[in-house]
Amino acid sequence: MIAYKLTHKDRTTYGGFLWPEPGGEWVETSGEGPLCGPGWLHWYTDPILAVFINPIHANIPEDDMLLWEADVDGRRLDDKGLKFGTTRGRLMKQIEVPHITREERICVAIMLTKAVLIPGEIPVWDKWANNYLSNIDRSNRAAAPAACATYAAAGVAYAAANAAQAACATRAATYTADAAYAARAAAQAADLDLAYIIIKAIEAERKRVRGETNVQES
Repeated sequence: MIAYKLTHKDRTTYGGFLWPEPGGEWVETSGEGPLCGPGWLHWYTDPILAVFINPIHANIPEDDMLLWEADVDGRRLDDKGLKFGTTRGRLMKQIEVPHITREERICVAIMLTKAVLIPGEIPVWDKWANNYLSNIDRSNRAAAPAACATYAAAGVAYAAANAAQAACATRAATYTADAAYAARAAAQAADLDLAYIIIKAIEAERKRVRGETNVQES
């Protein structure tokens, strides 16, 4: 089975583990304990997902990042689509690291919010989100009332608030981590196919940029 993995440029991962040369020996683990523990090897199903989720996983800096296609098998354990673990794997070849723009991350945050927010519960947020997705108005001025309304509304899911925070933040430095944290919060709030939502939102924004469509699907 093909999977994807991020490492530092020296082929080390979180905790300093050094992966063997590509195409070399297999690494095996016990399959014991939680997914984040040493009993599992950690992978992603898509290169875009690997880069998007990186800030809340290994948090490898962009200038020290390599992306690998890998061959994996053995026992498997999943984390709501965000990542998965196996008990056997090896790196096969290095591939290009996809770049995810700030706008794409905001679109992901909006789509996560849409997945957990009741339609029409916060009309001002709905209007802002739809205008952003269709590229009618992406200004920070337009985002401010939507963010305030989201936080003020009673009963709004924690996941929705986090996603809206990522979408409405005015400091560019916060987008990378906040949008990824929104994915985790959404996983805690609802049974969502997070990988599908993340990839769909990014692909839709890329189609819009290429002129293939003007409005993202909701």
